Amino acid sequence: METTTTATKNFAPRVNEQHGNQDRTLLGNRMTLRQQVLDITATTLKSELFGLDSLIDRLIDSVRAWYLLPEVIDRPVIVCLWGLTGTGKTQLVRRMPQLLGFYNRFLEVQMDGFSNSSRAAGRDSISAMLANSSIVEGQPGILLLDEFQRFRTRDRKGDDIAVKRYQDVWALLSDGRLSPPMDALDRIELEQAYHQYEAMQAHVDKVNEEEDDNAQDSPRRKPRQKSPFYLSAFDARDLQAALKLSEPIMQDHALDARAGAAATRAVPQ
Repeated sequence: METTTTATKNFAPRVNEQHGNQDRTLLGNRMTLRQQVLDITATTLKSELFGLDSLIDRLIDSVRAWYLLPEVIDRPVIVCLWGLTGTGKTQLVRRMPQLLGFYNRFLEVQMDGFSNSSRAAGRDSISAMLANSSIVEGQPGILLLDEFQRFRTRDRKGDDIAVKRYQDVWALLSDGRLSPPMDALDRIELEQAYHQYEAMQAHVDKVNEEEDDNAQDSPRRKPRQKSPFYLSAFDARDLQAALKLSEPIMQDHALDARAGAAATRAVPQ
């Protein structure tokens, strides 16, 4: 027994050490591979965009840590490119995600308030745009804020001109976080109030009908109460996205039980 126990104690550190060496090897191989991708990306960009070699080098250096070790980055990496119109800034930022393999995790927002994407219709915040994109919460992604100089500027008289859309961008730049899209939450709250009123009104009408009915020949069966809360499948989806939940909204035990029951009926399994 003593020999076995001693062997076990001596064996455990060796196993942990082997796993540690394997993890370091895998991490080193991944970083080496990604560094090669960065080098190829820089070379390709320089061959496609003339006169931007130094800018491309600075851009690659700015995103190097984010690309090699994204798990250690807990705040957005903000890179500001400025210069004359037509010098290739937007084309550079659009092309880089394609070469890095982020073409499906890339979102472009025109900060003058008129985004090119058809999916931007009715989206008045950066958080709503991200919720409607293919960028997954908690996973690396690239957000291009183009024409930022038009987001807040002055007219010829010197009066301040500010775009009313995308105001949550300031929270993103200062805190590194975005609040949920309040337009979806406001709509859901309004619909909940409406359904609650409808349920209360239906109950009042039922009571009035019972009082007017003079038939007492048989005992009455108590009517089943209708829940004042209701979530359609679309509202449940928007609420799930707004709260950044990975599971269906019906599995959130923090919600009111009646709202959860309504969501269960609304959201298909």
